[in-house]
Amino acid sequence: MKKFCFFLIVSLYAPIASSQPALVNEWWDQAKGINKQEGQILDTLRIGHWITWYPDGTKESEGNYHDGNKAGKWEYWFPDGKLNSILNIENGPCILYHPNGKICMEWQVIHGKRNGKLEEYDTAGHLIRQITYQNGLKQGFVQTFYPTGQKSFEGIYRNDSLNGKAIWYYPQGNKEMEGNLHNDLQEGWWIFYHPNGTKGSEGKFKEGKRTGKWVFYYETGEKWREGEYADDQRQGHWITFYETGQRFREGNFVNDKEQGLWVEYYQNENINYQGYFEGGLMEGLWEAWYEDGKTRYRNHYSLGIPHGKWTYFYRNGNKKYEGYYVNGRKNGLWTEYYQDGSMESKANYTDGRRQGTAFFYEPNGLLIRQQDFLNDEPHGSFISFYPNGKKSSEGVHYRGSPTGIWKFYSHDGKLIMTKTYSNPPSSSKHQKEKKN
Repeated sequence: MKKFCFFLIVSLYAPIASSQPALVNEWWDQAKGINKQEGQILDTLRIGHWITWYPDGTKESEGNYHDGNKAGKWEYWFPDGKLNSILNIENGPCILYHPNGKICMEWQVIHGKRNGKLEEYDTAGHLIRQITYQNGLKQGFVQTFYPTGQKSFEGIYRNDSLNGKAIWYYPQGNKEMEGNLHNDLQEGWWIFYHPNGTKGSEGKFKEGKRTGKWVFYYETGEKWREGEYADDQRQGHWITFYETGQRFREGNFVNDKEQGLWVEYYQNENINYQGYFEGGLMEGLWEAWYEDGKTRYRNHYSLGIPHGKWTYFYRNGNKKYEGYYVNGRKNGLWTEYYQDGSMESKANYTDGRRQGTAFFYEPNGLLIRQQDFLNDEPHGSFISFYPNGKKSSEGVHYRGSPTGIWKFYSHDGKLIMTKTYSNPPSSSKHQKEKKN
């Protein structure tokens, strides 16, 4: 990471009106002889030689003022006493230092403005930026570098703005992107690259915004997707491809949001799924198919959330489940099925929670359990059955826990045991067991 240089800012002294120069001498601690600042003012303006100190007495800055403005040579120090910077306000060299003593930045000033080459270094002393100034404005060729010395950017300044060809590089030396700039904004044809050097995308900019047709590529060079931009937003038909070249997904954008019919394909070119968008949100019927063309699901959406009938199918064509959503939550009767088409369970939902009696079945269609629910918790009657249809057990739940007398039966229907649970269940779940 680049280490940026900074100046130590000197606080302004409250002006004092006078027709003759007045000596200023402020203290952090006068008893200990620790100065804060000293200098002169004339008619409320600083003049002459000024020095400021940190609260511990370490010198902070030293230089001259002329009519209230800094003039000549100024020096600044870090709180630990190390040199921070040497600045020549009107003419001469300027140097900034990192806290470790290494040069951070150096340049020349002529008539109060930067002129000539400016060079910037990281804390290890590596050159990271090189730029030319004319009369205080960045002009001409500019380069920046990674700590390794590898070039990271090159471009051209005209009147303090990047104009013309510009190239960015990855740390290993491959191009990252290249194109033209006009007053710091991307303009015209641009190419972006993958780290391995292959083209990543290409298209046009207008005043810093993507426009017209853009094409994107896989790292292996094959086309990935393509479509149109207007004012930096995707518009019109967009299509995405498999690396083998077949269509993967296609649909339309309006103001960077999906709109209308969208379709996704398998590599065998059969449709995977399709449905409609409205302002970037899924809307209405969405359908999907298995690779062989058999239906996988039919689902309905409203404003991007499940709403309406949902049906899912096994690969053999039999239903897996079916039910209704209202505003993203299950409502009404939901049924689930085994692969052979026989019912696995059915239950009613209200606002996403099971309510009332739910039924559970074996693949052969025999009822194995019926159970009451309240707000998706077992609550009320519970009965389980053996495969021969005889009761296996029965009892009552209260808010998810068994309560009262529970009965357990043998395969031939004889009562073999009872259990008594606290009513309603307590935290200690006391129970009594009786075997027949």
